[in-house]
Amino acid sequence: MTMLTPKILSCLLTALAVAACGGGQPPDAPVDTAQSGAAGQNLAPQAADATAPVLFQNPFVPSVNGFAAADPSIVFSEGYYYWARSLGPRGIGIAKSRRLQDLGGVPMIVVYRPEPGHMYSKDIWAPELKRIDGQWYIYFAADDGGNEQHRMFVLSADSADPQGGWTNHGKLSTPDDAWAIDGTVLQKTDGSLYFIWSGWEGPVNRHEQLLYIAPMSDPLTISGKRVRIATPTYPWEQSMLGADEVWINEAPETIQKNATINLVYSAAGSWSRYYKLGLLTNTDGQVLNPGSWTKRAL
Repeated sequence: MTMLTPKILSCLLTALAVAACGGGQPPDAPVDTAQSGAAGQNLAPQAADATAPVLFQNPFVPSVNGFAAADPSIVFSEGYYYWARSLGPRGIGIAKSRRLQDLGGVPMIVVYRPEPGHMYSKDIWAPELKRIDGQWYIYFAADDGGNEQHRMFVLSADSADPQGGWTNHGKLSTPDDAWAIDGTVLQKTDGSLYFIWSGWEGPVNRHEQLLYIAPMSDPLTISGKRVRIATPTYPWEQSMLGADEVWINEAPETIQKNATINLVYSAAGSWSRYYKLGLLTNTDGQVLNPGSWTKRAL
């Protein structure tokens, strides 16, 4: 299984194929299997002639009326690409295709629709699709309508089909219970799990987002305190929001090769022309040690 998960990794690996990160939600009408129960249908297009040239047009998920495909999460598993995305108040959708470039043309199945009146009912951001030890999970940020209430939540699939039903396991938080978005899971080669996300240092927005990591006892549980591994201290990680200067590290994604763990993240403001990528690298496996991560721009 190959992970091509969202946000920054997908922007890095498929930047020419997916509409720019930081956009809004599209006005399309996805198939709603969260209500209709039509999950499990085979949405793959007919197999292409292997001898034919591979032709497609970028972006393969175009912006419509100013709405793009922000924070794409893509996983390649057992011959299919699965794309999870936020549908705003409508919930979370997953598309399925044999070819990466066909994802924008196949049905987007609504797999999760939040119930109203809860702390996870609004502002659903950046759902992260993961397959961990054979089980599908979605990690997403949501709130009750107030941005300062954004926290991370987790779903698990009810079957081996990620376009089928899902169960909401509620909030995934550390003892700090601080603002959190853009969560992802790092599974090291020894099988140990770690949650990585962008968050505030305290309960008040100081116009600064930091990157944190914490150990997990299982995919549904953070088992230790958070550790800050990145602070937006460089000029290229800073932007202006009106009269305010904002310092941002967000949207972490990991890539592992042998003993090296690379963590790609977004820096500065997604609303600005200065939005860019940074890279953290760990080579000693001590991922909970801030000094074991080195930073550079991409």
